[in-house]
Amino acid sequence: IIIYTLFCMKTANKRKDSVSRIELENLYEKTKKELDILSKITSDMMQSLDLDHILNTVLSAIVSSDIMDFDRAILFLNNAEKNELVGKMALAKNQDEFSLNKTIKNIKLPFDISGGRLSCILLNELNSRDFLTVKLKTKNESHGMLFVDNNVSGRPLSEDNLRMLNLLADHAALAVENAKLYSESIHLSSTDWLTGLWNPRYFYGVLDEIFRIANEKKSCITLIMIDIDNFKRFNYNMGHPNGDKAIATVADTIKSFSRKSDFACRYGGEEFSIVMLETPKEGAIVIAERLRKQVEETFKNDPSIPENLKPTISLGIATFPFDSHDKEGLIKNADHALYEAKKTGKNKICLFPN
Repeated sequence: IIIYTLFCMKTANKRKDSVSRIELENLYEKTKKELDILSKITSDMMQSLDLDHILNTVLSAIVSSDIMDFDRAILFLNNAEKNELVGKMALAKNQDEFSLNKTIKNIKLPFDISGGRLSCILLNELNSRDFLTVKLKTKNESHGMLFVDNNVSGRPLSEDNLRMLNLLADHAALAVENAKLYSESIHLSSTDWLTGLWNPRYFYGVLDEIFRIANEKKSCITLIMIDIDNFKRFNYNMGHPNGDKAIATVADTIKSFSRKSDFACRYGGEEFSIVMLETPKEGAIVIAERLRKQVEETFKNDPSIPENLKPTISLGIATFPFDSHDKEGLIKNADHALYEAKKTGKNKICLFPN
């Protein structure tokens, strides 16, 4: 902000001989307003990690008559997995913002799109012939694109506000990067380092919320508790690196059989759990049996493991509200069913009540 102030003062001083006092006062007033909005955005970024709030502040400045007075401001963010730009948020004057936001969220742009192709797409999708775009960049990464135009007023676009647009784009890019880093740190603190599954702390937190929703909807929850059979013997004979590899293999199998609505967790050591929303016991049994067979088959086909050490899994299943009315009881009863599976032969599924 200090550098920006000095730049504007230097620009004004250079123009003293050719502009009037009123023009200078207007320039300083414009600079003050620009600094106020930059200061507000910086303050928001320091006090909050609410990305939508910060981006909304950026777009509001762009369509504000006190700052730049564009008709529309739209943010496209990079989807790194698909290497494309996706509409994130839009603000507009004298237009239906709900419809505009609905439209832009369906727009997908190749990340490395050229100017000509970009013009064609935005003409078709947004009816925009004359527009300005600025990239959202931080030191190491591109995060998206800022788009502005005057599609309603028809005012000609100039580069007078390009400096401010670039500054706002930099703030937006930094906000996106901060939100991404925060999300990654939260994810790391909630997942198990070896398997990538949720850790017990996250599991208990999610279970509280799941029970609240299930009670409101009067729906069921099924919990599957899973344990690797004879793991201590396997670990002792094969070594800890191979023990970790076996745990990771079981976790990968659990992930492959879990649905998007399921919550799979490494409960501790060689024990896992899967919380299944709105799933009756009969449906959980089918998935549990497929999981059991796949784990058995995976280790059975591994020639590096001796026959007498090939891991299998045992599983215990309990369902809310039929087997328990609270999360503690559900965990206890699913664990009891797991104990029965271990006690009565292993490599099998047991239900509560037995």
